[in-house]
Amino acid sequence: MKKHTILQICILSISIFYGCGDGGDAETAPTSTITNPPILTNTSIPTDSTDDTWVPLSEDYITELLETDVPPLISWVDDPELQRKYNHALLLKEHGDIPQIRTIIEFELNHKPGGTVDTTPEFLEREIAYLESVMFLWPSKETQETLAFVKNLKLHLTLDMKSLTEENPRLYIQITRSMLIDEFGDLPEVHTYTTILLNILLEEPITEAELEAYQKAMDTLWPEIKEE
Repeated sequence: MKKHTILQICILSISIFYGCGDGGDAETAPTSTITNPPILTNTSIPTDSTDDTWVPLSEDYITELLETDVPPLISWVDDPELQRKYNHALLLKEHGDIPQIRTIIEFELNHKPGGTVDTTPEFLEREIAYLESVMFLWPSKETQETLAFVKNLKLHLTLDMKSLTEENPRLYIQITRSMLIDEFGDLPEVHTYTTILLNILLEEPITEAELEAYQKAMDTLWPEIKEE
C-alpha cells in the first residue's frame, strides 16, 4: 500500500531565508541569524470527505457473501465489482465472520483504489481501523509503517500545529520528526534539523556550529528552497 504524499503538500508553505549576522559572541549564534523554522500546518491540506456518503456494511451483504460460490481463479474474473465480491466472500469463508473482516470489507466497499485521497480526521480514523485489521490478519512491516504514518497524520490534522510550537514544542518536534522520517527516511539530517529546531522553539542558545549544521540539514532536505 502506497503511503500518502500529504507531507509534500504540508511543506508547500515553507519560507526560509538565509543570512549571516555580523555581531554576537564567537560561540553563540546571534538571534538574527537563526533561520525561521518551517512550521507544518494543516491549512493547505485539501480534503474530500466521503463521510456523507459512507455506507455501513449490511447484514444482507454478509449473508449474500456467505452464500456466494467462489470460483477457483478469482483473478480471471473480468468484472472488478464481481471480483471484489468474490474476494470478500473468500475472506469471510476463510477467516469467519469476525470484526476485523467486517472492517476490511466495509472500508473496501467505500474506498476504491485510485480514488481521491481523503484526509479528514473521520476518514483517517476509518483507515486506521482498516490497517489495524489488516495487521491483525496479515502482519507486515509495510502495513505497520503505513499505520504509523496514518496515525501521525491524523494527530497532525487534529492539532493546531502552529500553536503547538508555543504550547508544547517537544510534542511538535516529535510529530514533525516522525512525519519527516516517513517522507525522507531516517536520515541524520532529519534528526539534526529537528533537534536544533527544538532548541530554537525553546529559545535556547544556538552556537554557530549548530546553526551551520541546522542550515546544512535544511539544504539537504529542501534543496529547492536554497536555490530560490
